Amino acid sequence: MKIVIKATNIKLTDVLEKYTIEKLTGLEKFLKPVFEKTQSVMHIEIGKLSKHHRTGNIFYAEGQLFLPGKILRAVAERKNFKLAIVEIKDELQRQLKHIKRKK
Repeated sequence: MKIVIKATNIKLTDVLEKYTIEKLTGLEKFLKPVFEKTQSVMHIEIGKLSKHHRTGNIFYAEGQLFLPGKILRAVAERKNFKLAIVEIKDELQRQLKHIKRKK
């Protein structure tokens, strides 16, 4: 699985990039039974929302997983960057399990 990361309103450090890739590569084990021979691409956008929030930083993460004939999408907004990444991973994992059960 190829992962493309885009950062908005934040600097994409090595730590953020490594954490994101580490968490999302775990989805490959759900792809193999259903989409064995195809190459999937995941686009991840991470960033900080605008300054209209009154207290604290709000981070968001958006993930789109492009599969043959399907596009899976998940969005999360959290006060912690890592929680937002984990939330989109869990949502995409849930969607992949649903596709696996249907096939």
